[in-house]
Amino acid sequence: MDQLDEKKSRKHLLRSDEEMTFLEHLEELRFTLARCVGAFAIGVIILVFFLPSLTDLLKLPFVWAQGDGHPDMIEGLFSRKPMGVFSVMMQVLLLGGMACSLPFILFAVSQFVAPALTEKEKKVLIPGLAAGFVLFLLGGSFAFFVILPAALRVSIALNAMLGLELLWGASEYYSLVVWLCVLMGSLFEFPVVLVLLVYLGILTADALRSQRKAVFVGLMILSAVITPTGDPITFMIMALPLYGLYELAIIVGERCQKSKSESDEEEEDVLD
Repeated sequence: MDQLDEKKSRKHLLRSDEEMTFLEHLEELRFTLARCVGAFAIGVIILVFFLPSLTDLLKLPFVWAQGDGHPDMIEGLFSRKPMGVFSVMMQVLLLGGMACSLPFILFAVSQFVAPALTEKEKKVLIPGLAAGFVLFLLGGSFAFFVILPAALRVSIALNAMLGLELLWGASEYYSLVVWLCVLMGSLFEFPVVLVLLVYLGILTADALRSQRKAVFVGLMILSAVITPTGDPITFMIMALPLYGLYELAIIVGERCQKSKSESDEEEEDVLD
């Protein structure tokens, strides 16, 4: 009976969706975009008042990397360009505002697409969005607390070994911190995409298993390219968690595949 009710619900939703005119769809999309832009603007405005504290927070990997080994090498961050400070402020505020407003943006988008989904699909949508947001935070935190300090320590050690004076440009440093955190947060979300593709039947868990070697090599190359220093230790630190998430996507995707298969069989039995 649940399956029949779900089909009726789906038909009702489709009829309701068809009753909306093209202009009404555009109006709903405009309202959703306005909510997203509003949430982003509020996030940026809030960060403006905490900008000095935020820049101090982003400097922590720089401080941790110094440690006690080379206190004479680094005295602080330098602004080498006349307009470099504005570049720093814009990157911190815009990307920070995006990170702060991301939950509200995801909620607005989910409300926009929800009317076209069945109850079963809605049950997948909300956990998927929540998992994606949590993984984004984990990826950004992993870059901030692990990758950046490790990469900066390697840079300090290599410069000390060669006897080079190390001057840190503020614009380059903050750009590295912000973009690497955003990039790692985005990369950590790829298991959610894979699980969704498996649930939709576009991919299978067996197909993901068959591509393990290629994915591992690809992640190693990607990590070597985007790692700040490019040294083997740092890009291994980056690549291994990403591959672990790929294995997790296989496990979760297989369970979703089995669950959907059993649900489809039950639905066929009810229809018969």
